[in-house]
Amino acid sequence: MSVPNIFLRPREQQAQADGAKRKFIHPDGDHLTMLNAFNAFVAKQMNPDWCWDNYLSHRALKQTNDVRN
Repeated sequence: MSVPNIFLRPREQQAQADGAKRKFIHPDGDHLTMLNAFNAFVAKQMNPDWCWDNYLSHRALKQTNDVRN
């Protein structure tokens, strides 16, 4: 199973998006980085505004949660 990329990187805001992604980076790789972002999404009660502020795709994270359950 797969879901779309959870990280957004708009062309005109690449530096801000990269900075937001750094908050979730795990030294052991991309999968754990995505897991960090997903766990933060759940901790923030799946708030779409929080996703927007952190350059994350609410749709992709919601789909990930649906697959998980």
